[in-house]
Amino acid sequence: MKFQHSACLIPALLQTGMMILFAAWSCIPEAVLENAGLPQNYDIMPYLIPLTLLCFAACFYLWLSRFVRTHGKESNSFGISLILIVLDIAVMGACMPPMDRVTERAGRAACAANLAQILTALSEYEQRYGVMPPLPDEKGLELLRKSGFLTNPFLLLCPGDETRTPVPLDEPLTPDHCSYRYTPPLREDSVILQDREGNHPLFRHQVRKNGISAGR
Repeated sequence: MKFQHSACLIPALLQTGMMILFAAWSCIPEAVLENAGLPQNYDIMPYLIPLTLLCFAACFYLWLSRFVRTHGKESNSFGISLILIVLDIAVMGACMPPMDRVTERAGRAACAANLAQILTALSEYEQRYGVMPPLPDEKGLELLRKSGFLTNPFLLLCPGDETRTPVPLDEPLTPDHCSYRYTPPLREDSVILQDREGNHPLFRHQVRKNGISAGR
């Protein structure tokens, strides 16, 4: 087969490989990622999606240009290329993971990023005052706001929590404006931050002084 007849094959194979990797990654439990030493906010999906779409666009462009050049001359050639395109779309649809799973994985990564910034604010508070906020839950996090260490109200909202809204700047923090629970640390390995019930199905971030981990 001449190269021009199989020009679509290379991007099609690349796209198929990335879709298989995309589907496999979405099925990996967070506990496996944690045991592998990867942080909770590590995610390759934002890179796989544009690369996959780019390969599909290249595949379609090569087929379309082939169709224009061979229309009326070599119908079998562009017919074979069309079959490759159809098979490629079928593989992409078969390998695409459920979108709710993709959305949940992205929400967990954003949630972990929020908790990491709150943990940084808690560490800065401890460096200034020698102790983390002694009050639990919203009262302790409110001390961070009053001290100027936590000024972005959206950091207190989990992307998976649709029941709470950002706290207005001139109002105190309440449970209606905070998706996380704070507990003053009793030991160095104590859990100081975690998701509220319902933020993520069957999943909960747990934050200690040394980092973020997964919980159930």
